[in-house]
Amino acid sequence: MMFNGQTIDSGDNSTNIQGKEVTVINNSGLSYSDVKDIAMSVFKSNFYDLGEKVENIIQDRAEKILDDYLEKICSKNPKYIENTQNPDIRYVIYEAQKNYARRGGESTKKLLVETLVNRTVIQGNCIQELVLNEALEIIPKITPKQIVILTLIFINRYVNYRIEYPIEHYSYLNKIIRSDIEIDNNYSIFQHLEYASCLNISVASVDYTMVIESKFPQIKGSEEANKIIKEDRELSLMCNMWNNSQMCNANLTSVGIAIAVANIKVKTGLDYDLGIWIKE
Repeated sequence: MMFNGQTIDSGDNSTNIQGKEVTVINNSGLSYSDVKDIAMSVFKSNFYDLGEKVENIIQDRAEKILDDYLEKICSKNPKYIENTQNPDIRYVIYEAQKNYARRGGESTKKLLVETLVNRTVIQGNCIQELVLNEALEIIPKITPKQIVILTLIFINRYVNYRIEYPIEHYSYLNKIIRSDIEIDNNYSIFQHLEYASCLNISVASVDYTMVIESKFPQIKGSEEANKIIKEDRELSLMCNMWNNSQMCNANLTSVGIAIAVANIKVKTGLDYDLGIWIKE
């Protein structure tokens, strides 16, 4: 891997690092410690000199997100460590470290790690690779509340349920994702999400009754859907927030979907296949 057009010549099975330039020639396979040493060296070489106190904070954050990422990769399957030799993956590792080091935030870190793991695992699917790269760039640029909004739009608009799936489970999923956050018609929140290429705001709207009616095949008609909403506290809250904000006008982009899928895994452990919604 090489940056900035300058090279360092090295022999087989060696790794050289100099400032902003990194050349890696390694034929013997990578271990956890190899990847960590290389990634931290790249990070230190490229981040600005901001003073000892700030540098300590930045280094701690960069190392923490890297450790969490590598541990998660190894627990998933140690063979995925080899994928970090891909120059594109090496670059997004650095970008994730940089963005977390700048702003911190536990929820941001978890979402960056989950998305980075997804990006490392996926190989040979160009569109998903590009979408996940963009998601890693966007996550630090939006707020936790905005991430919740994207996820709620996703599970209410883009996920359908089989007839045997209990509506109570769907209601509980909404509650876990919402985390007691209230959503109102704050135009700037949705405007920024649109600017960040996470969603598009349409003139047309979808009433929450229609959402519930179309989501569950066992519900027959809007009257039954309304009754179910009124009898369930969480669905009633969602109905009010949905119909009185721009959630009812929003369509997610591929990046918005990728962020929502990663957030569901972080919050609930549910592992949705991104390929259902994003295909070549």
